[in-house]
This record gives sequence, C-alpha cells and structure tokens, in this order.
Amino acid sequence: MNFFAYILRRAARHWQILLTLILGVLLSTALLASSPLLVNTVVEFGLRRNLLAAPPLEGNLRLRAYSERTQASYEELSQQVTEIVERRLGAYIAAIIPSVQTRQFYPWLRAQPVSDQRVSLLFYGEGDTAIVDRVQFEQGGWPQDVLVDEHVLGVVIGTDMATAYQLQVGDRLPLSE
Repeated sequence: MNFFAYILRRAARHWQILLTLILGVLLSTALLASSPLLVNTVVEFGLRRNLLAAPPLEGNLRLRAYSERTQASYEELSQQVTEIVERRLGAYIAAIIPSVQTRQFYPWLRAQPVSDQRVSLLFYGEGDTAIVDRVQFEQGGWPQDVLVDEHVLGVVIGTDMATAYQLQVGDRLPLSE
C-alpha cells in the first residue's frame, strides 16, 4: 500500500480535527507575533490617558530605580534625575519628593532569625518635604544621630511594628541580609 495514499485517506476522514489544529496553530502564531505591539499600545495608552485626564495636582508620576549606592553616588544620581525631570516636565511639577528604600532584611527574635518576616527601611523627603511635619509620636522622638555606631542605625518605627516585635524606645532589633 502506498504510504502517501494512506496519509491522505486518514486526513480526509479526520478533516475537522486537522482543520481545528491548523487554525489553532495559525492563530497562536499570529497572537504571539503581535503581542509586543499590543502590550506596548495598551501600556502607552493607559499611561498617556491617565496623565492627560488627571487634574494637574492629582496626576502623580513615580520614578523608581533599584541599585546599590553610596550616599555620594545617590546624591549625584538624584541631582541628575532632578535636573532632567525639571528640564523636561518643569512646567507641570508641583513638587519633587525623594524617597529611598533599602533592601529587605530578616529580623532576629530571641537570638534566632525570623525567616518568614522581612523589614526594610524607608527614608522619605528632605527639607520642606520631609516627613517630620507629618508624624505624631506616641513615645520618643526623632533620633539625634541616624548612624549611632558602625552597625547601628537610629530609626523611627510604627506602633504596629513596635507591638509585633515588643520594642520600646531605645531598644535594638537585630537585622541580617
């Protein structure tokens, strides 16, 4: 028996399944080929629409960058970004509020690291935009020195965190990477 004739007979008998398979392959190929264009269009349309439709004082744009930096390199990068943003968007800017967030650390309780919890430190604002005017203290106040010694930072924590880790003013919470 001729093998080619056998294949054609089988294909003719099951033409519905083969047609469905071929159309599915063509459709999935077309969708995969056009997905970058579709995603770019949706993202651009959404961002552009939000920025154009929002009132000027309510349309916030957040710029984020992730990198390990020293204080000097952070200040240099912050200055460069501020200059570029003011040059390009200066007419639309009401305020620029810098913020820095550290990577996540593991807290230690009773001399053991707690692996299912994470702590990160956040620094918000400077000068007139600092968080100093927006915080109400239940105990204590702002740390006199941020860097107490080489391995100790003075920080302000929320009531929920103080309760969760049983911390009082002046207590230390060991953290590790």
